[in-house]
Amino acid sequence: MYVPRNKCIECNESLHMVCATDWDLPLCKLCGNKKATDTERRGCKRGLEQQADKMLNQSQSKFPPVNVGDNILINVPEVDRGRLAPRNVLSVIMEKTDQGLYVLGTKNGKLTRLYSRNEFQLSPSVFLSADSAADSSVNVRQEAILPLGSKQGFVKCNCLKGCQTKACACVKLNIKCNSKCHKSNSCKNK
Repeated sequence: MYVPRNKCIECNESLHMVCATDWDLPLCKLCGNKKATDTERRGCKRGLEQQADKMLNQSQSKFPPVNVGDNILINVPEVDRGRLAPRNVLSVIMEKTDQGLYVLGTKNGKLTRLYSRNEFQLSPSVFLSADSAADSSVNVRQEAILPLGSKQGFVKCNCLKGCQTKACACVKLNIKCNSKCHKSNSCKNK
């Protein structure tokens, strides 16, 4: 029978000569594997932090910083746009949160969600001020369709009686009837 020569410095278990990983620093195989795993994990964490710092530096160089009161353009997704809806919505930066997100406002109200710096571009001209934004809440889809009067970009009334009352969709929205409304019927809202 073999008598143990040393004890593990971590778990205080007896070591055999074949079980010890290093006699200068006597550790059993379990403690040696744990130490190697911990070292590897620290190296992986350090590598991920370096990669994240590199990505942040690239992002910050690509997107210059913006200030409260700057005018910006937000891209409207295709699924939220009608045929005549604009591709971008003009808005102004109202405030910046602690997490680096921005509260944006338009002339029709504050946008409901927060935006990160990569979701908008700086506008070359100044059209809105931070205090000119309305107090109501609106999302990008609503903001894109508000100037048009309808969700698809065209309002048509199909009236048969001359478009004089609020029963006509065009009169109700204070817009003129167009060629899509009614073919050859008479109209007093042209």
